Amino acid sequence: MAIVMARSALLVAPVMLGLSFLLQGCFEPQAPPPQIPCPAVYVEGLRWAYVPSLIPGESWSADCIYPGFEGPKTAIVTCNGATGMLEPQPLPVCKQIPDWCKAESKDGYTIPSAGYREKVEVHCLDDSLEPVPAETFCVVNKTFFPIPRCVKPRDTPTTPTASSFAGVVCPANVFPPVPATAAGESASVTCTDHDGTLRAVSPTVTCTETGSFEPEPKCEPIPDYCLGKSTGTGGLKYSAAALGYNVSVECVEDGYVPKNAIASCGLHGIFSPKPECEKQGRRMSALRGGA
Repeated sequence: MAIVMARSALLVAPVMLGLSFLLQGCFEPQAPPPQIPCPAVYVEGLRWAYVPSLIPGESWSADCIYPGFEGPKTAIVTCNGATGMLEPQPLPVCKQIPDWCKAESKDGYTIPSAGYREKVEVHCLDDSLEPVPAETFCVVNKTFFPIPRCVKPRDTPTTPTASSFAGVVCPANVFPPVPATAAGESASVTCTDHDGTLRAVSPTVTCTETGSFEPEPKCEPIPDYCLGKSTGTGGLKYSAAALGYNVSVECVEDGYVPKNAIASCGLHGIFSPKPECEKQGRRMSALRGGA
């Protein structure tokens, strides 16, 4: 009887050992999914400043900095490494203040409240008079310009003269930095606050009689801050990108695969991780060696 049990044990042991290896393979911990950095962005719709590229889990605080807009005093966004997107979604939005310039009723005329840079009609309290000009603008210092007046129809001039805009100045605190400029004059737009990664949408802007710049001063990421490549070992190929943006890495030659499928454009125009191709067999050996 003892001999029979010993033989049974010898037969069962290899089976159990095989099951152990099989179960170990089934329940072996899987590598976590790769984390994706969030690209840098100039959030025009939010009227925020430039938001740099963020690593997974990193947060960034931004304010509604543009005149005439309000929203969360400090909006905090965080990089979701699983999606490579800023959260929360939808992103907090800065909304225009509808009464940046308060309604006025004085000197025989009325003006309704208005948002920044909004044009509104002037109405005279005396129906026998006409407003000159008939429309006015809400400007950055929360006043209306040009200042209207009510006159008899025969005294109505055709159009305001250029001298009527004397003293109008576009303030220097418009983002991006532009020097204070008198109406009718132009100024240069500089976008040098972010290590040379931004450029001006329009290099020059002109101060208008409403006290605002035209076109609106804007910066945008340089689209080819990190240069692309179309030839290399293994047929290495990837496109140019702005700071913080991701690109797909390709290897067009047979037998080669990307060492990393995604690369992110970093400071000094350098992609990280470095885009490279390697032989497919070497890649498989490396994967088996790390198992």
